[in-house]
Amino acid sequence: MGRRYSEIRHLTLTLYTSAFNARLAAANRWKRTEADANIFVRPQFWLDPRRRSEEIPQGTVQRAPELLIYADLMASREPRQIQMAKELRHATSFKHAADPQLLHAPQCIAQELSRVGADPTQLMLVGASCRDILHSTMGHAFPLRGTEDWDFGIAVATWDQYDNIA
Repeated sequence: MGRRYSEIRHLTLTLYTSAFNARLAAANRWKRTEADANIFVRPQFWLDPRRRSEEIPQGTVQRAPELLIYADLMASREPRQIQMAKELRHATSFKHAADPQLLHAPQCIAQELSRVGADPTQLMLVGASCRDILHSTMGHAFPLRGTEDWDFGIAVATWDQYDNIA
């Protein structure tokens, strides 16, 4: 890739942090306003999977997962950031097939939807199981979730379709 993401001049900034330091905002003259906000400070909700069991030293900068970087760039709706998202997706495309064991449950649900006449392409997998499948496509073989449930959403066009599924 020709450019680094840090070389883009952003119209917006999304900062994920484990502990917000108000002095950072003051030193950079950030103003607290709801109207026309362009700086968003959000809690860091992930750990580097390779360091899950270790304590991460205070002040350590961790890179956000590629999928989160991609999603934030696309959500910006800024042409230059969208272009960088496309370059990131091309450069870090999922180079591994998803773990077949992780795909078993979604495939069974899709088959059942087809059996009752629903469109299996309207199935959306969310939550920890979705994340584990995405991680497997990036070559990670370790489990990240502590539960064994599967969270799905299914879009239906009519109440009759809903009744057939339910």
